Amino acid sequence: MKTELKILKHLIENKKAKTIREIAQQVKSDYRITHIAVQRLIEKNALKVQTVGKSSLCKLDEKHYSIEIYTAENERKETILKNKNINQLYKEIMSKVKTSSFILLLFGSYAKSKQTKASDIDLLFISNESGFETRISDILSLLPLKTHALVFTEEEFIRMKDSKKSNVIQEAIESNIILYGIEAYYRIKNA
Repeated sequence: MKTELKILKHLIENKKAKTIREIAQQVKSDYRITHIAVQRLIEKNALKVQTVGKSSLCKLDEKHYSIEIYTAENERKETILKNKNINQLYKEIMSKVKTSSFILLLFGSYAKSKQTKASDIDLLFISNESGFETRISDILSLLPLKTHALVFTEEEFIRMKDSKKSNVIQEAIESNIILYGIEAYYRIKNA
């Protein structure tokens, strides 16, 4: 189970299809153990496999959502919350937002672990509540952190993710860390 979780976290962060050997090297696990874990994930429909020549390329099934995906996403969240700025921001938002019907994604350089001292913290909120954008703006304006927050309704999110033109939603889907609303995010992403 531990290796399965490492594989899922790795494939959530790296969307490109990989061979089992590549996965084993990148998650720093024994090939045999990785092979068994990959087979289990295939049986659970968490991974898709495509045979190319003699190799099997594995990638995350983007439409799949399960307790394993939730656990992997939650571990990714816990890891990023070790960053004191992200943690401060998260605690402030969670204590001041008086609703539970929203999704919060961290994207951009922090989600890719490529932030510098000059980087701002890119946040994407999805909420259908009226006045939500104003409340978020008020909360973030009180913090001494460089933030860039975007707020979309579910309808706007779905329309933009399905758009043929490249946009910020597609960038956020490609590389993000879900800070709040894991299950809701997978539901709307796969809508």
